[in-house]
Amino acid sequence: MRGDGGGSSFRGRGPSPPPVRPDDVEAAEAAAVRILRSAAQSAAALQRGLIRHGFDDATSGRAVAAMAGRGYVNDAALAESVTRRRIRNGYGTARIAADLRGRGVDDTTITETIDAVDAAGEEERALAVAVPLWHTRGDEDARHRRGRVGAALQRRGYSFAVISSAIRRLEEETVDDAP
Repeated sequence: MRGDGGGSSFRGRGPSPPPVRPDDVEAAEAAAVRILRSAAQSAAALQRGLIRHGFDDATSGRAVAAMAGRGYVNDAALAESVTRRRIRNGYGTARIAADLRGRGVDDTTITETIDAVDAAGEEERALAVAVPLWHTRGDEDARHRRGRVGAALQRRGYSFAVISSAIRRLEEETVDDAP
């Protein structure tokens, strides 16, 4: 803990100077640009960041609106980008939705984005994640294998129905491949 009374700044880069005035919109917009330079943010996350920097709610809101007006903040585009990346990495819709909620994206945007980007591919994605896990340990009994693979899929955000379907398909393929 620091003894000099200085607070820590956004993302741990040392003490951040307090804003000139908590109601200074220009300073808030400059801080918003600095925050956005490091990574895309939802409007809610950007506003939280500005409040952490010491700006009041109204000033933060005006700065966020200015950034959105300039096209620097777009929750729908952020949601689509994150959703596509998570889908490519084999995550299920529950995990994707939780990630987007954590970033401050509203539920309507989350639902619309996931529905538009992931029309019907969740079962196939779950199966693609499950196949290598299924074949990792050949000496394991079926109950333990189902539990291990099911737990891994659950951690990735797949629903029980999708997990059950993927495991059922893997078990059917294993029976079909048996001599």
